Amino acid sequence: MRIENIRHIVISAFFIVIIVFVFINQSFKIITGNMNANENRTMAKKPEIDINKLDYFPNEYDEYYNDNFLLRADYISFMLFLSQKIFHKSDVKGNYIIGEDNWIFPMRRNLEWYAGEKNFNKKQLEKYKIEFEKRQEYFNSVGAKMYLLVIPSKYNIYTEYLPSVLRTKRRTWTDDFIQNFKNTSVKIVDGRQSLKKRKKDDIVYLKYDTHWNMLGAFYTLSDLIDTIRNDFPQLPNYELKDYNIDTLKRKNGNLINIITHSDSLYELDFDITHKGSDIQKCKGYEHIKMDYFRYSQNAYCMRFCNNSAKNNLKVVLFRDSFMSKTYNFFTSNFKEVLYIWDNWQYMYNKDIINIEKPDIVLYLFFEGYLDRMLVEPSFVDAEFTLEELD
Repeated sequence: MRIENIRHIVISAFFIVIIVFVFINQSFKIITGNMNANENRTMAKKPEIDINKLDYFPNEYDEYYNDNFLLRADYISFMLFLSQKIFHKSDVKGNYIIGEDNWIFPMRRNLEWYAGEKNFNKKQLEKYKIEFEKRQEYFNSVGAKMYLLVIPSKYNIYTEYLPSVLRTKRRTWTDDFIQNFKNTSVKIVDGRQSLKKRKKDDIVYLKYDTHWNMLGAFYTLSDLIDTIRNDFPQLPNYELKDYNIDTLKRKNGNLINIITHSDSLYELDFDITHKGSDIQKCKGYEHIKMDYFRYSQNAYCMRFCNNSAKNNLKVVLFRDSFMSKTYNFFTSNFKEVLYIWDNWQYMYNKDIINIEKPDIVLYLFFEGYLDRMLVEPSFVDAEFTLEELD
């Protein structure tokens, strides 16, 4: 028998053993291992059998099993090792791209729109315009100013680390979304511009994580503050020299396990605090966590007060995970900031505004989630469902 045939038989037998062991282990729990693959999403729940909806049950159960079998994270890590080290593939299970110098790019919620395969039509863009003009109209009537910030994807900031076939400049739905508000009174800040400029001198994104680092966050939020200052000149004109910047070794990036499980690999991040501000978590009305929100009440609703503020400005900010750990420097601009995370839906949330009576309303959304604003709009018909988008 030829050596090549033997090799094929051995490889085939090896994978058969692995697949069979999954089912045996699930029944007898020989090894429990680790099921958490460090994925930033909700795992599928075990479906209930409904005699009237049996057509859906096989797919639902398949999704549940794929998300919840024993040793799931260990198997994923092993497959990543085979893909990268043995078969030398730059993408893993269609979920990630390993770029130049091991920069990691998540494909989910990124690649389709970045490659121009997914965009908004004229009808959808018109709906965005109507939705936010109507929101702004109401906020103005109750004495609040509204601002939008588009938080960029790593794809748009560190394009040079992507595989060469993806480096071609394309028009994306972010371009169309921002252009859509050009001739309106809606104030929108394009975070891509700030970070593309700043990255010439500083690293502004995390190599092994979906998110920016805190320096990138600082620069982008500073541009947002500059825009707000046009309406609120009492805002302080802080510069980076007015902040304490401590360098940290970050070992827990949400993509770092794609490369290794070793604790020896890290990258630099920053802890930034304003030198003259006394910022504390403070009490107030607690907005009840929605049933669909996957994280804790603490992540859903957080209130910070600046006890040394020289203005009385109050902010309600609708955020996502990009605003994590920014409270110490962003709150330094205001008297009080209430951070609300509404499961990436960036809804109107009129009830919250009516209770809080803020001076400023901020919507900060990641460009990969721009379509989610038409899941549950308040002034136009919905275009998508969460099931379609997730």
